Amino acid sequence: MVMCQDVYRAAIIGNGKPHTKNYASLIHEAAKLNADILLLETVKDKNFESCGRCDNNYDEIVKAVSTAAKETAIYVGVHVYEKITCNRHEDIVRSNLIFNRNGDIISVSRKPLNKANCNSTYSNSTSFSTDFGVKFGVLMEEDILNAQDINLSNYIILGSRPRNSGKLHASQLVSSWAFISKINVVSTNGIYGNTGAAMKSNNIIVKEIKKNGNNKPKLQSSSYDLPELARSVKLDLELAMQGYKENVCFEEVCCHFYLRLAGKGNSDVSYNIGVHTGTMDVGSQTVATRGCVLVACAGSDQSCSVLSGNSLDVTFKTISISSNFSQDSKQFPILQTTDVKNIKFDQQNGINNRQVNMEIHECNNVLNFGIISIESKPIDRSSEQFIDFSSYISSENVLEFFDYLWIRLRVPIFIVSIYILEMM
Repeated sequence: MVMCQDVYRAAIIGNGKPHTKNYASLIHEAAKLNADILLLETVKDKNFESCGRCDNNYDEIVKAVSTAAKETAIYVGVHVYEKITCNRHEDIVRSNLIFNRNGDIISVSRKPLNKANCNSTYSNSTSFSTDFGVKFGVLMEEDILNAQDINLSNYIILGSRPRNSGKLHASQLVSSWAFISKINVVSTNGIYGNTGAAMKSNNIIVKEIKKNGNNKPKLQSSSYDLPELARSVKLDLELAMQGYKENVCFEEVCCHFYLRLAGKGNSDVSYNIGVHTGTMDVGSQTVATRGCVLVACAGSDQSCSVLSGNSLDVTFKTISISSNFSQDSKQFPILQTTDVKNIKFDQQNGINNRQVNMEIHECNNVLNFGIISIESKPIDRSSEQFIDFSSYISSENVLEFFDYLWIRLRVPIFIVSIYILEMM
């Protein structure tokens, strides 16, 4: 790739299979497709706490990637785990490594997997420049939730963490981050931004990307775990044919919905709208999530679950969602559909909050659509457990139990007290 061209070619692993022993062959495969840079899948070890293979894996991976990058003359990014020992303590360290065409490491960002025990130097993000005229910022997956100064047009995301099923996770929001930040993002989960032609081989996907960023962003559909709704309302499809407004509130979040259908078929699909509350793991910490979401529901019991990408037989003319969130939080649009177009996502800071509005027009096959807000402060687990316990003690069920217990015991207590008085 010569510098005078306005595009570069980024490659990722395209089949989702583990390839920890085949890094060299993958790098050679990407080079045959004329990739400028390749991101390798994260090395995943189920036993992260002990990470017994880290000592051997780190050196082996660095040597293999360096040799192959030099042989093929392409840039390579990889995320690896390393065990560090100090003063009878151990740290498992996550590292993003970038290799240049000569096989040299030109960028390193490191952070502990959990709370650090060793006095080591860590860095959450770095940047590097290439010979094809692009400067990349390098982040780990969870860093997109707190990124402040987004001053580059191209970013690399490496370093996914173990998933907790049923929870949202940062990798699902990479497309949203590229959309709201108007940037190009190359991650192991996908390539987002101002992309062009794509090429595929057995294991590799290569996309052309405009170097100057993403001035006309498009939100790409992503697969999401179903957002948990703390309070929800079933959408009345008949009313929505004429235009339908609904406000749904839970605790401090109020969601304002406007929906209008362009047409509906005879399927048993319906929709729920509501307030999402939950948690998300961000690095070694957990933060609260809030949001306003529309989700598709199906089946005789109208259970809301992840549906297939087949036609849902419902076409929306307009979906509009708005709400206010804390300025200490960060908002992302979420969308799961086969029909992505005409999307607006606006944020306006007020005196004490941030107003967020999201709209989509003329769309069908909508599975999820909404706004997710990620709190910046981690949850204090000890405080959370105390709150849960106190709420349990004050719950109606517990009070009813004590009422029942008093009714059953008051007569025996009265008899025993009389007996004691007589004995005295």
